[in-house]
Amino acid sequence: MGTVVRKFKRREAAVSEFEKAAEERARGRPSVATWQQRTPAHVKKAHQARQASRDDRYQQMATLRAQGLTQREVAKRMGMSERAVRT
Repeated sequence: MGTVVRKFKRREAAVSEFEKAAEERARGRPSVATWQQRTPAHVKKAHQARQASRDDRYQQMATLRAQGLTQREVAKRMGMSERAVRT
């Protein structure tokens, strides 16, 4: 008989946790799942830095190609592979 009572109490506790989370969502507070989905600020900054670096390299590569240099020459000047220079 004791195990049935324990199972009921565990189920009751789980339901009350679910109800607490629902109340917090109703009040406008973010739940744990919401916090886990956000990207940390340092990750966003790193992504923006990589993107800026990529854009700078692409701009430099396009400028060199516009000057009439071949893919091989551009690759040597920029320290990249010829395949990376292909657009």
